[in-house]
Amino acid sequence: MLSSSRLGILWALLLAASSLTISAAPSLEFTMDLAPAHGLPGISPAMKVTVINNAADPVQFAGASFRMEVTREDGSAFVLECKDNSPCGDYQSAWFETPARHGTFTVKAKGSRSFLIGMVNSPFFLDARMLQPGRYALRMRSAFGEQPSNSVSYAVDEPAGEDQIVWKGLLKAVSESDFPGNETFLRDDMLALMKAHPRSTYSRAWAFWRDLAADGGPRDEVGLILGYLANGVPESAEVDLKVTLASVYRHQAQASADAGLLDAAVAAAAQGRSILQALQVGTNSYASGAADIMLAWPNWTRDDLKKYGDQFNRLNQPKLKSIESRVNCVSLSNDGTFTAWFGYVNPNDAVLAIPIGPRNTLGASPAEGGQPTAFLPGDRRRVFSVNVPVGTKLVWSLDGHPATAMADNGIGRCEDTQ
Repeated sequence: MLSSSRLGILWALLLAASSLTISAAPSLEFTMDLAPAHGLPGISPAMKVTVINNAADPVQFAGASFRMEVTREDGSAFVLECKDNSPCGDYQSAWFETPARHGTFTVKAKGSRSFLIGMVNSPFFLDARMLQPGRYALRMRSAFGEQPSNSVSYAVDEPAGEDQIVWKGLLKAVSESDFPGNETFLRDDMLALMKAHPRSTYSRAWAFWRDLAADGGPRDEVGLILGYLANGVPESAEVDLKVTLASVYRHQAQASADAGLLDAAVAAAAQGRSILQALQVGTNSYASGAADIMLAWPNWTRDDLKKYGDQFNRLNQPKLKSIESRVNCVSLSNDGTFTAWFGYVNPNDAVLAIPIGPRNTLGASPAEGGQPTAFLPGDRRRVFSVNVPVGTKLVWSLDGHPATAMADNGIGRCEDTQ
């Protein structure tokens, strides 16, 4: 059965984009790619949206979301966007290297960041207007209002046969929902309809997620996913299932390493790694992006798995050194505030976790203000920033090592430390 923590990782990997909040980002550009270029109504393509920062300073987002501008063949247009309380996803994600508060991430100066929007968490393609067959021109724009992304053509196919029956039920379900999203397919009426038409594309696309939400959830995850893939699924669902399967193999490898079964761990990791390597070389940018992200995670090699098992069993462990917080620079604003950028130095060879609390405090209490809770090895600069009034003495303390930021305490200006 998928654990709640594994499901959280899975949803993070399949996450996407919705309503965007930016402090100041005049030099942001956006590009969008999706695959496939057509599909049945309500079955979202897999999308990759890249945010490019052309400025000389990093840009920190307090939340990450986008709106989609849609133009029909007749020239009429509408906008799809996330609204409050809509199912737009959570952007706390390990691969953004900012395991901090909800949504916080940074785009480095002259750098870029990509969002992967999978079939199961796209807020756009279940809008009633996108459920009508036809050809659409799509552009992505941030809620801040910068220039939109490139335009991408997408065709919503005309359903036929069993697909048409399920589509009509989907139209009714969406009309009855304030915020239609992936949970629409998990309504009792939609589950009954797909069960009655098991060969429909909709049923095959959502079989795994339907079983995952059922009482008890799937147990033989590998066998079930391989079975779903063998039955044939839409391309966007196929990518998500393969990424999920690779994640399952990786978790099996870690469990075997914990049990001291290193050869079994290496074999499971090799199966997951081969799936991801195949996705890397395809033309689907969502698939290759997801594979790149997952292969950058640890515990794919024999050495990593041995270290992982040793850590779990507390074998051959060196004494850990303390992590030190640092103030990297400050930036003054014209409104009587200043922004302090914090980083840290982790002298250990492993990622360490320090939850928010007495060992990880910002300000006068363990309040959470965007500071990380997982610490990568090495000198990590400008990990997060905090904006406070001039005159504030802002202290971030890690394991008793304080880093104090003030507007006038001699810390270098950010604009001088690129």
